Amino acid sequence: IMYRFLEHVPKVKVLYFLYILSNVMKVGATMEVIVPDYQILAERILTEDANASNFEAEDIITTFELLNEPYCPHASIWTPKRVIHFVELEGRYKVRKMESNYLFDGRNIYLRFLAERVK
Repeated sequence: IMYRFLEHVPKVKVLYFLYILSNVMKVGATMEVIVPDYQILAERILTEDANASNFEAEDIITTFELLNEPYCPHASIWTPKRVIHFVELEGRYKVRKMESNYLFDGRNIYLRFLAERVK
């Protein structure tokens, strides 16, 4: 289980991280992952209304989920297509389930996926 962690792994280390993870997972084991869905965050930016009364509250959510804090930044971007690309790239995993608009911590801006170790 990795909730709100994988986005902190730098993009250049994602494949190595997934490889190391595969060494501690048995074939048939499933990982459950929740990450911010950057497709949803991009849509929030493109449709935001800076004059809306709730702009500041919504902007805090969008900005925080895009960038996070300087001491613990988000270092990789996740969308449904990116999940399939990176998780399945080396053939160790198969994405079995994906849920966008996943509600977690009171916000539906997340992407949840289950990936099975197949090799």
